[in-house]
Amino acid sequence: MSCGTCLDQFDLLGIGGREDSYSDLLGHAFLCSASFRDLFLGDLLGLAPGPDEQGWQAIVRPGSGPIDLACCDGPPLGAERRQGVPDLVFHHRERGAIVAIVNKLFVTGEPDLTERFADIAHRDSLAEMLGLDMPSFHLYYLSLRGARPLSPAFRALSYQALLEKVLARLPLDQSEPLGALLLTLRDRLGEYYGRRPPAAAAPLKEHLRYRHRLVFSFRNFEVFAGDLFSGYQTDSDVTTNMECCYIPLYRAWHPNWVAYPELASDGAGCYSAHYELQWNTRLDKLTLYFHVESDPARAGKGPQCLLRDQGERTVARFQGWRGSLYERLLSHHGRLENAGWNLRRSFVALMSAQLAVTDTTSAGEVRERIANMLAVATPLVDTIVAEAAR
Repeated sequence: MSCGTCLDQFDLLGIGGREDSYSDLLGHAFLCSASFRDLFLGDLLGLAPGPDEQGWQAIVRPGSGPIDLACCDGPPLGAERRQGVPDLVFHHRERGAIVAIVNKLFVTGEPDLTERFADIAHRDSLAEMLGLDMPSFHLYYLSLRGARPLSPAFRALSYQALLEKVLARLPLDQSEPLGALLLTLRDRLGEYYGRRPPAAAAPLKEHLRYRHRLVFSFRNFEVFAGDLFSGYQTDSDVTTNMECCYIPLYRAWHPNWVAYPELASDGAGCYSAHYELQWNTRLDKLTLYFHVESDPARAGKGPQCLLRDQGERTVARFQGWRGSLYERLLSHHGRLENAGWNLRRSFVALMSAQLAVTDTTSAGEVRERIANMLAVATPLVDTIVAEAAR
């Protein structure tokens, strides 16, 4: 049996890639293992220990139904489901503290989730449900990528940090049920974060389509794309286009290409210029864009600066600034088009290039083509954006 088809305990128990099951396991470990709880609260979250660490309780998806735990005393993990409650809630009555965690394993939807959970009405409702009066809240957004949550009230938390600061330090015993499950989780996370870019001669489609446990197409794309943009600031996401959750994307930019002041009084002072590599997983089509956007919530960077909320004059000034960038790029159209770029102004893109990926297309071929395109475009963008921002 190949490693791509062998089963581990997660597969046999139906855990697989279900976020709810990972929340169940983390909540179970938090209640049943003092060592796990101490490392989770102290080393991972950085919360100072209190006089009674045994007083912590856990709720997983409040309202999903009671979950009986034979390994420890205390109330069941589940209660009546209430809308607007995160996946994991740890609370301590004497300390008046609530740790609320949104667990989005793959982060493929609901970008406004943390904003809803951070709303004061939701927090008051949760405190009332737990019988706590004016507790301190500690809000976290847990994901494989450590993705930045939309709400500033939440802190990003990655499974990689969980792996390094908790699971790697635990004395786990394969013969114990909980130890065996946490060892399986540790192995799966190690595979995910240990995924490497394909060799130059390797078929790119084979790399992108590889699937094993937590490693699937989006992770393969992220690893390949990250290898292309060394020296850039980067992030990855899924396109927000309607019904296009099957298209992962990878952004790359230089620091001076992004500016989001707290107040966008000038439309030319609030922008994000960046490369965006997208992979249509249904059509096996790679497209590299150069985008200039005005919405940092969509771009995933900086404070709120939505031009549509700033009035028509600000929108017009931004569009004029963006148009001037396009005109400057057009003045170099010969060099850019020879490198493979197609200059065409659309809603957010100023230029793009499609890269067909067949069964025989090697990773090295695509790397070389993108490297050549960046070598021509990046110095021009550096200069044009710097001049336009003056």
